[in-house]
Amino acid sequence: MILLTFLVGVVVWSVLDFFQTQKLAKILFAQQTERLGKQAQESRIRFDNFVIGYSQAAKLIVSQKSFYDYVQQQQWFSRKDQPILKYAEIPPWLPDASVLRKFVRIHYALLLDENGSVRELYNGIPISPPSSLPAGF
Repeated sequence: MILLTFLVGVVVWSVLDFFQTQKLAKILFAQQTERLGKQAQESRIRFDNFVIGYSQAAKLIVSQKSFYDYVQQQQWFSRKDQPILKYAEIPPWLPDASVLRKFVRIHYALLLDENGSVRELYNGIPISPPSSLPAGF
């Protein structure tokens, strides 16, 4: 009788374990999928906000009269072999930090000529620009 009870218990335990393990795996998979979906959506929203912030900052920069005046007075066509001007402090073609702070923190800003060559670089942090930026640094 004890042996029969033991065998029935082992069989019931094995069957329940099999089905409960599958059910728990499905529940955990569904929860992880839902959590991953929420995180992905939050990441996309955060990324979109960053892109919008940088886009607004770029529009603000190029709409400033000081930027326009600075670019108009430069004669880059005669300076093809001159080195890139590098700034550690905010250059004259960028708005004040108090204005930029409303949008995003700009670590690097490149001023390009009409040929797409880098003429000036603003490096707002003490770390060198990444190698993925245009060559010449």
